[in-house]
Amino acid sequence: MKKGLEKFKEELAAFRPGRANPGILEGVVVSHRGARVALSEAAQVTVKDPRTLMVIVNDETLLLVVDKAIRNAGLGLNPLKQDAAVLRVPIPPMTKEFKESIHKKIGQYAERTRVHIRNVRKDAKTALRKIKLSDAEKQKHENDIQLVTDACMKQVEDISASKLKDIDQD
Repeated sequence: MKKGLEKFKEELAAFRPGRANPGILEGVVVSHRGARVALSEAAQVTVKDPRTLMVIVNDETLLLVVDKAIRNAGLGLNPLKQDAAVLRVPIPPMTKEFKESIHKKIGQYAERTRVHIRNVRKDAKTALRKIKLSDAEKQKHENDIQLVTDACMKQVEDISASKLKDIDQD
């Protein structure tokens, strides 16, 4: 459950409203030689200034493919070609539509994390049933599992609410 929460925190760290952050492009996937690879394997992403990312492509032939992948990632970003191997990605100001798209993504990440936590709870309960314990001990451990699950679910809600609040303030 803690691994799921840590991954959720890492995913939300990419959402820095109105500020350039290479983590924004972490989920972008590029088609390269018939395979789908992460953008980080096909290019280097750096911060040029607080509102601009620079994407330096490892292979100049991939420039158009990387450009298309960033545009189609659903992030509301429009890269601009700077030279033969460099794309400049301006971070747009926080419009209402952009905020709504970020809200949706955060909601999707939160739901995926909640599903992960529920699956871990289910696996723990299944493993508990296989162990020879008295009914009272099993019930106590099931209650403990549920307490941990509830605490993790509350953390997911608190983290996502905090991030949404940050986004709404900008």
